[in-house]
Amino acid sequence: MKNMRLHLLALSCMAALAVAAQPVLAGNGNSASGSVNAGSAIASHLVTRYASFAGSQSNAGALVAGLRTGTPIVLTGSGSGSGGSATQTTITPATRAMGYGEVNTALALAQAELVKYGISNPSPQQIQAALNGGTVTTANGVAALSGVLAMRQSGQGWGRIANHLGYNLGSVLGAQNHAGVMASAGAATTESARLASRYLSFAGSQSNAGALVAGLRTGTPIILTGSGSGSGGSATQTTITPATRAMGYGEVNTALALAQAELVKYGISNPSPQQIQAALNGGTVTTANGVETLSGVLAMRQSGQGWGQIANHLGYNLGSLVSAAETGNSQAGMHGSVAAGLDVGGHGHGAGASADAAANASMRARVGVPANLPQRPNLPAVVRPNLPIHIGVGVGGGI
Repeated sequence: MKNMRLHLLALSCMAALAVAAQPVLAGNGNSASGSVNAGSAIASHLVTRYASFAGSQSNAGALVAGLRTGTPIVLTGSGSGSGGSATQTTITPATRAMGYGEVNTALALAQAELVKYGISNPSPQQIQAALNGGTVTTANGVAALSGVLAMRQSGQGWGRIANHLGYNLGSVLGAQNHAGVMASAGAATTESARLASRYLSFAGSQSNAGALVAGLRTGTPIILTGSGSGSGGSATQTTITPATRAMGYGEVNTALALAQAELVKYGISNPSPQQIQAALNGGTVTTANGVETLSGVLAMRQSGQGWGQIANHLGYNLGSLVSAAETGNSQAGMHGSVAAGLDVGGHGHGAGASADAAANASMRARVGVPANLPQRPNLPAVVRPNLPIHIGVGVGGGI
């Protein structure tokens, strides 16, 4: 009888647990549904945010879904095929599946990178280059992009990727809409244009100047075009791979100012792409006085030297040089700056030695001292006799 009661009690407990479990299971089912809905809401939000960047709502949806799952993304480009028909571009993400936060970060950085080059309404191919790496054609020539997903796949964190591309990650992500991203990247575009205009004469063309600034800024290959230097007078292209990694705009300005001054020093005011390459990465240039070997400002920077140390090594005052470049960058001003900062004998004394000599001459004239004094006669050396050694007695009487 006792065993029967225990058995009935066990059955009652199991039934109670089964009944009690039903609301819990229902609750879990609702929770899972709520999670899916929440994910859908985030995806919809991202699709809306990047619809303009992607070119269409469907393209934006494909981007978000493909990055989220790590699966191929098919983007449609309107009127780019034969006869103006639409074409499709398939992008296989360089990364595996990512969270929505990473999807947002990747798209924000890719968008900012294209806007930096003046591309606000990119084609699918340009989006592919910004994500996985590749080249894009801009108003200033061809630019090579590292690809935010390729950099991520190589092990770099998002903050490091943003820094490499020249952005503050927080500022880029803080732009919660397309206009905000455009404004954030627009500042970089303005600075790029300003530096390109400053070094237009040095680079030889607007496209070359833009390529120099962009390549130094991102640490990617620079393609410069030389006019009439190929066979039959055709243009040739010179590719410069910066010896340094990505640099800030201030460093770009400093590097170009030093490279320009170094060439002007040897009488080269309108350099060829090959001469610019030598001034940046090191090499030889042919001057009126023969062949000169240049250390290369970027090569020196990569070796660990500071910009001030590099300028001093080359014989310049860095502050004066950069200031001259910022005040219009006229060739006359650059020649004057170089002349003031260089030692005529090439020994690193600079204008200081000449200034000291002039000051000494002026002082002599004011006090009535002849410019050429007669040399003092050589006097015989005085030999002092050897004196006997005395042993002194201390105060306390000790020897």
